[in-house]
Amino acid sequence: WRSMVIPMEPERIFHFCVVRVDQPESHPGLLQGWRRWEMHEARHFTWSQKHRLRAPSSNEVLEVHLSGPRVAPGHLQVLPRQAVTTTTGRCPWQGPGMKCYTFDADGFVLKYCLYLPDSRTQESLTLVLFLHSMHGKLEGDNNLFFESDTPLRLLLDEDEDRCPQSLRERCILLAPQCPTDRERGDGAGIWLRKGWYEESDYDHQAEAALMALVEMIRVQYDVRR
Repeated sequence: WRSMVIPMEPERIFHFCVVRVDQPESHPGLLQGWRRWEMHEARHFTWSQKHRLRAPSSNEVLEVHLSGPRVAPGHLQVLPRQAVTTTTGRCPWQGPGMKCYTFDADGFVLKYCLYLPDSRTQESLTLVLFLHSMHGKLEGDNNLFFESDTPLRLLLDEDEDRCPQSLRERCILLAPQCPTDRERGDGAGIWLRKGWYEESDYDHQAEAALMALVEMIRVQYDVRR
């Protein structure tokens, strides 16, 4: 993770730890049954010390920079909600790299990750829209930054041979997270659908929010393709 947005109740004391997960093998996609248990058993978890902070007031964001071998909170600052919540017609400035945001499309909220290359040319960049599969998330167990060959994982990989050079240098990557569907018992969601498979309905609100997000990024970074 480069950054993570976590909703909290205003002005409440909260405690948190940072967990590092090491896994010797990469397992493509979502595993089922006993193979998933094998994957979990192969993981090694390292916990940081517990930290204590106070959440900011309503419509404010507490930005916490974690650093050092003990993953301790370093620089702290309180920012307006707009610093991490984008809306139609207003896109945040971002330097090269990946960062996560929350997009508010007239009350319909989408979490998304945005990657910008370190481009020093005047050529137009290509916008890549990555819609993840069911159960994938920007946070949670099936983390898109951790699972095998997602674009987000490739861009974080230190092995440059695995990540296509064109993706790293010539593309803007937009990876929204599918909204959770409470009508589904597994807590997942399906893009542009609400409900359980054959009983589901088309989600026009999600489509409008997704299109508004794409258009905002396209205009902000002058994307032509």
